[in-house]
Order: sequence, then C-alpha cells, then structure tokens
Amino acid sequence: MKVAIVIFLSLGLGAHSYYFRPPQGIVNYGNQVIYSNALRYKLQEIANFFGSVTVTSGLRQGGDPHHAVGQAADIVVPGLDPKVVYDRLRMSGIISTDYIVMYHAPGVRPCSTGTHLHIARYQKEMFTGRATCWVIEGTNIFNRCPSRPPC
Repeated sequence: MKVAIVIFLSLGLGAHSYYFRPPQGIVNYGNQVIYSNALRYKLQEIANFFGSVTVTSGLRQGGDPHHAVGQAADIVVPGLDPKVVYDRLRMSGIISTDYIVMYHAPGVRPCSTGTHLHIARYQKEMFTGRATCWVIEGTNIFNRCPSRPPC
C-alpha cells in the first residue's frame, strides 16, 4: 500500500503544504552535512525518482554562499551521466521552484572539480515561489564559473 504524506510547515510567511512520496530511494550523505530541511526533503524526492542519490559535497567553506550555510548539495546519481540527470530532473517538474540547479559540465573547469549537479535553495527554508534557475556551466569560456546564475 502506498501512502502519501503531506506536511504543513510554518516558516514565518504562512503555512505551505509539502507533498512527497514516502522514502523509496536512498540518499547517501556519507559525511556530508545539509542544514536545510527543505533541501533534504528535495534530495529524498530526487532519490525516489532515480532510486538513489549520492551527495558529494554539502556544507563547506569557499566561494559558494549556499554551501557555506548548508543549503546546497553537489550530487551524482550512480550509473547515470550528470547531464542525463539534469535533463530528466528539468523535465520531471520535481524542482520547479525555489532552487538553482547547475550542471557542472566537463570541459572548461575553472571553478569546480568533476562533473556533477549543484542544487541550492534560494532561501534556506522559506518558499519564495521563484522559478528554479537551470544553468549549464563549464562548456565554454563564456559560461564558466558564473558567480551569479543568469536567472
């Protein structure tokens, strides 16, 4: 029997309902820390969709302000090319608002190591309703290491 869970979160700007399937996929955090509960729920939704997700980087110091406060994750899906994951996520509607999704592509590598997806929330927990920004980075000298996403 499948069970749907609806959580009502009060986040200072009113209540917002959150629908997600019960955990069916596996999120492998390893030693990575994610402070944002909303991002953790989203990673679980992604794992439900693909079967599993590995978080390769979470909370860390450096140039990315979202990683510095634990509201970003770099992920890979075992057995799938990150570009395939990016395309499937974009078409799925799973991440339609409140996020920045950046595909760090192979090619010009000025600011990131390895090919992966970077998923960050605009706000740590609050819902902005702002459309998700989808970015492909590192395929040429004009889209390498954007300090601010173009959308």
